[in-house]
Amino acid sequence: MGSRKEAFKTRENVFDRFTIANIMKICHQLGIPEDKLMPISIGKEANLFKASSPERDYAIKIYRLETCDFNRMQDYLKGDYRFKSLKNKRQVIFAWAKREFINLRAASSSGIACPLPYLSKFNIIVMQFIGKEWPSPKLKDALLKSKKAKLEMLQKTCRQVNMLKKINLVHGDLSEYNILVKEQEPCLIDFSHSSPADSALGRELCQRDRENIMRFFKGIGLEEDKIQKEISKA
Repeated sequence: MGSRKEAFKTRENVFDRFTIANIMKICHQLGIPEDKLMPISIGKEANLFKASSPERDYAIKIYRLETCDFNRMQDYLKGDYRFKSLKNKRQVIFAWAKREFINLRAASSSGIACPLPYLSKFNIIVMQFIGKEWPSPKLKDALLKSKKAKLEMLQKTCRQVNMLKKINLVHGDLSEYNILVKEQEPCLIDFSHSSPADSALGRELCQRDRENIMRFFKGIGLEEDKIQKEISKA
């Protein structure tokens, strides 16, 4: 048990006892051995781990209860009519994780390229690991050498955005940091900001996604009119 707990400590970031206890339960439930846990990234509010069982690889996202921006999360959740009556910090963080899980489930079941969600427990989400030994590269690091490859990636990304719109979702935080590239196909990740397109924040989040798409693809050399043409289809 001790060595498994150590796997969830990275430098100064140490999870609280409540979170560690639930991580241990999930690892036991999924049959994840102690030596099959690997930290992938440390964010301001969440840590991401790769975890491997004999059946498959998982990505485990854990929101840190002590460092999450409670007020920011609450502001976003207030604009999402699916979540009401959240009275304290833990309820907000748990709802934030649950919302990401629900968004992933809706997106993946509709054929959108994103990690398959497996389970959600309090501030923990277990989902499909995208990659092989290491995660697939983010769009910002992907090798798109030709203008044709860049245009095709733009078109594929906009198709994913359009598919989200058809199920009344907007990603809300779409950028080159939240798109993985696997076998030359975009895979959308980090659905924590995703909201119904017809919610109070829907239009604002949609516009932000469009601006981020424009900024990135313009920055790698595509003409603005071509980018706008593809964005208008999304």
